Amino acid sequence: MRTTPVLAVILLVPACLGDIWSPIDPEELKLTAPRVEKDAPAEVLLSETKLENQLNGGYGGTVVSHYLRIKIFTDKGRDAAKVELNYFRRLTISNIAGRTIKSDGVIRELKSDGIFDKDVVKTSGLKVRAKTFVLPDVAAGDIIEYRYRENWDAIYNYMRLPMQRTIPVRKGIIRVRPLPPEYFSASMRANVFHGENTPFTADPQGFSVTTFENLPAYREEPYMPPEDEIRTWMLIFYSEKSKLVADKFWIEHGRKIYAATKPLMRVSDDIKRESARIVGEASTPDEKLGKLYEFCQSKIKNTGLSAGEVAADDRKEMKVNKTPSDTLRQGMGTGHDINMLFAALVTAAGFDARPADTSDRSDCFLNPNFPDAYFLSSQNVAVRVGDKWRFFDAANRYLPMGMLRWQEESANALVADPKEPEWVPVQASPAAASKSARTGRFTLSEDGTLEGDVKIVYTGHEMIERKRLHALDSMEKRQKQIEESLTARLPGADVTGVEIKNAEGVKPLVYSYHVKVPGYAQRTGKRLFLPPAFFQRNMLQRFSSSDRKYAVYFDYCWSEEDDIEIDFPPGYLPDHPDAPPPIRAGDAFVYTVKMQIRDQKTLIYRRTLSVDGILFPVRLYPTVKKLFDAQFKEDEHLMTLKQDAPASGLQP
Repeated sequence: MRTTPVLAVILLVPACLGDIWSPIDPEELKLTAPRVEKDAPAEVLLSETKLENQLNGGYGGTVVSHYLRIKIFTDKGRDAAKVELNYFRRLTISNIAGRTIKSDGVIRELKSDGIFDKDVVKTSGLKVRAKTFVLPDVAAGDIIEYRYRENWDAIYNYMRLPMQRTIPVRKGIIRVRPLPPEYFSASMRANVFHGENTPFTADPQGFSVTTFENLPAYREEPYMPPEDEIRTWMLIFYSEKSKLVADKFWIEHGRKIYAATKPLMRVSDDIKRESARIVGEASTPDEKLGKLYEFCQSKIKNTGLSAGEVAADDRKEMKVNKTPSDTLRQGMGTGHDINMLFAALVTAAGFDARPADTSDRSDCFLNPNFPDAYFLSSQNVAVRVGDKWRFFDAANRYLPMGMLRWQEESANALVADPKEPEWVPVQASPAAASKSARTGRFTLSEDGTLEGDVKIVYTGHEMIERKRLHALDSMEKRQKQIEESLTARLPGADVTGVEIKNAEGVKPLVYSYHVKVPGYAQRTGKRLFLPPAFFQRNMLQRFSSSDRKYAVYFDYCWSEEDDIEIDFPPGYLPDHPDAPPPIRAGDAFVYTVKMQIRDQKTLIYRRTLSVDGILFPVRLYPTVKKLFDAQFKEDEHLMTLKQDAPASGLQP
């Protein structure tokens, strides 16, 4: 990984790629095959990105201009002519232009009335729109090109510039121009992730320029690492350091964190008294930490939650918390205030507590060799228990003690210290901590209709993700989502009596409903073919491809536990029932099914699945696929019920 200083220049030139199209090389029109990847349907012949920070009347802004020239080789490659450019608050899209150069040289211009606006995401807390257009009259053999401009309403630090795309890139150019040094003391720098670029050089127009070549296509795969952990891209940022050395940077940064947060963790007399009161008769470390964690999580209102724990009038009266005592006295604070109060209470109880900065691995994986704190997006609390650090986020209303958000687990945390900060791994919560426990009590009719009651209990990360998605929805909308999810999997199902319990707080999330599924079991003559795995019925196979480009990546470890009972129709008995065999790969993958016939009239079906791993390298893909394929096959297992047949096989 190389962090490169960008050459400083002060010549001001309007930030655009020009209003006149560059001539098309006749040889490009004659191309019949891609160069970067064999059989690619299209290829970017040239990608050009130009970034400029500007000062306009004393206000700063960032303009990023994009240009792409793409050769279409097959009918499938025509998909590249469909363009969607997302934008949102603080960003606008302008100067869109495009054209198609036919293989015979005829040019078709993109008309202004062919550019549309649409909503992509629209919720109470987020609105994303998109400019969309389709380049005209595109066929195999043509070249398309288009350009557009991103306009940011501020000097945008830490700008991510794309290099790798969903089709191969033959050549790319990136031009950047920072603010002149008299306006900004920090130096602009560039860092390329997962790829290589040439050293920056100054061009005649006053920009610093770098190039890259022959990037294969970035392709999405199911259960893959985050996009920016896979694709090649460039980060443009400012730094006041003349030389960036990772080890030295992190030591200095960890010391700064400690110095900045020490006053926010101050143990005053009232903090000591409150800590002692909360701990009470607790004697073990877990008991003490549990009481302090529960107090901060449930008794101190979080002013930063979008769901709104604090009334508007109370917000107006609230003063900025400068110490843990302020947070305790007001009974409210930001998430950071709450965690600092927890750290102070824990310290008063005799523990060593420190701020711990963590990254978000749903974005990309933190590399400590990159000497900048940009990827440290959250601050939690590390508490030393015995000879180990344990991590806490008391501000998160959904997190059971002992867990962080899945985005922050299985990653490194920087634990602050006045002398020797250290990187400490945050362990992933085990599969048993994030469980979907499902029960179903059903009756099967002679015509194959299955009817009964379902209860599902979610814990850990599975619970947290569902609660987070539910947070801004009404109860009616939550119930509707459950109904729609079930009927999408089981067409024709009638779902009634949907209830949701514990949608807020740290208690397990509970769904319950009544369901009736006509034709669930297939009837043929005197036989019914019954799929016992109700919760997996019509689920899609996880891994369908025989090969794999990227590692297999799960957000978190998880487990499933199904407890199903199905009463047979009168006069029907199981015909040679057998349970699927267990499937196991150490502790990383465990699948078991147990079946039993009770009183010759009820199937008892117990299924468990545990996946205790997050990242599996490509070399293990054949094994991973084999395990999940076998599990998928066994989940499709059918039990045969025969009318007036004697029971045999499995015994009570």
